Amino acid sequence: MYGFFVSLHGMTASFREPGSHLYQATLPLPPVSALVGMAGAALGKPFEEAWPFFKDAGLFVGASGSSGGGGIDLWNYDKMATPKGSEEIAFAKLHGLSKVVRKDILNREFLADAEFVAFYALGDREKADCLRSAFKDPVYALSLGSSDDIALVREVSELCPIGDEEESDSFADTLLPGDHADSVRFDWDALRRACVVQTLKAPLVRPLIVDFEFKGNERHGIRYRLFTFLSGHQRLLNPQRAFRFPNVALPVPLYGLENEEQ
Repeated sequence: MYGFFVSLHGMTASFREPGSHLYQATLPLPPVSALVGMAGAALGKPFEEAWPFFKDAGLFVGASGSSGGGGIDLWNYDKMATPKGSEEIAFAKLHGLSKVVRKDILNREFLADAEFVAFYALGDREKADCLRSAFKDPVYALSLGSSDDIALVREVSELCPIGDEEESDSFADTLLPGDHADSVRFDWDALRRACVVQTLKAPLVRPLIVDFEFKGNERHGIRYRLFTFLSGHQRLLNPQRAFRFPNVALPVPLYGLENEEQ
């Protein structure tokens, strides 16, 4: 396969956990859907076109990085809701509506001073190079979650063969397919070499959407898979498959859109 990475910075970033509503907790790294969305924005494709396009192309994605902190934002927004009360029911009946627009407030977690690296790989060199070129001059602005979280592209690496996958038990600040909560151990040797105080964080396991169904402008998640978010230097009791990217210290786990077993 041929791969490259994109280094991104954001003053803020927010990746909503699937299923959260009035309290929108954020994931610590871009999920699969956000990585595909950014690739689509770079090429000028809306998400409903980008997802099947990259699925057919056999795109592999991965992510690593961290943030300097975070906070909670309060959003006042319009939502579509089932009519309640005599006034809303009368309005919906008058206009033949099943839903009405209602004001509501939600809490949204966000990450601050975020530094991420998005990894992309394809078996077709020409398609991989086309995507890499798009990130150097994206059609649409790239965002790290919502449209408020604009991303700055710091670097787009060269396109290189990433060779055969290998097994590794050492990872840092990365997104790993599968539930590995019970096999994670802190990498004490790496922590000692860092010579700085660090906050140790337990692995975070969350179900992420790995396939969608599209109906017009609506999309629904139809398949989920557990992913483990690793923070800091950590080791796994059971080595996992990963790929080597040039100028990246540790192997990178990738997830393939077309293959559930990757």
